Amino acid sequence: MPQIRAILKFTLFISWTLLAMFCGAFTYVFNRNLHEKLLRLYCQTILKIFNVKVGEKGFENLPQDAMLYVSNHTSYMDIIVIGSRISVRFTPKIEISKWPVINTLVNMSLPVYIHRNSTKTLEQKNTIKEIINSGDSILIFPEATTNDGNKVLPFKSSLFSVAEPHEEDNADDHICVQPISIVYTHIDGEPANKGNMDRIAWYGNMKFLPHLWNLLAAKSAKVKIIYHSTIYYDDFGDRKSLSKHCEEVISKGVDDIRKNPN
Repeated sequence: MPQIRAILKFTLFISWTLLAMFCGAFTYVFNRNLHEKLLRLYCQTILKIFNVKVGEKGFENLPQDAMLYVSNHTSYMDIIVIGSRISVRFTPKIEISKWPVINTLVNMSLPVYIHRNSTKTLEQKNTIKEIINSGDSILIFPEATTNDGNKVLPFKSSLFSVAEPHEEDNADDHICVQPISIVYTHIDGEPANKGNMDRIAWYGNMKFLPHLWNLLAAKSAKVKIIYHSTIYYDDFGDRKSLSKHCEEVISKGVDDIRKNPN
């Protein structure tokens, strides 16, 4: 039965992805607003195919302005989950732009590719800042990698400098920072733990296709998102303090959900 379920889901997944990519090739060029709606619909439909239910806390308090989202990172599914709820551009590593097939799909999501090379930090910071100031939200994963979902890895602070205001900026130009915690709470109706989290957490040396197949074979999953209070760079004075605060808030959110997953 799990294999039949995986085959059915995989067929729906591929069919919907190809259709969305075909439609997206036109909306990407001719209608930006429609393209963003298509991306949201794509993510929402993928969650239905995978039978992933999303619970949220604080969504109703989200500001409407473009901002810098900051999140912990467990799996490629994080992008689908978050993308199903908010309009945001992601920051994948530059290596993904060279992955056959996958890069075509990723490019449709209007990504901002990130170089891990420190010599590119200033250039990337300015690019992201310009994008947010032009009206698009950006999401970063400061852990710079995925993990097993039971903890939050130390944050790298470099991209938090995006939120640093220029001396000539007006107060309205200051970039809002929105920390969020994302936690997978249940898999196949059972609480997620070290024994079953590998069904959805993708990290280390895990191969993508075998992991995806095992996830497709699962009956269902549940995930929770907490949208924490928004903050500004000025509240902290430097990017390392801002990064540390986000790490602590997001870590506490993950721990709180782990203690009370229902």
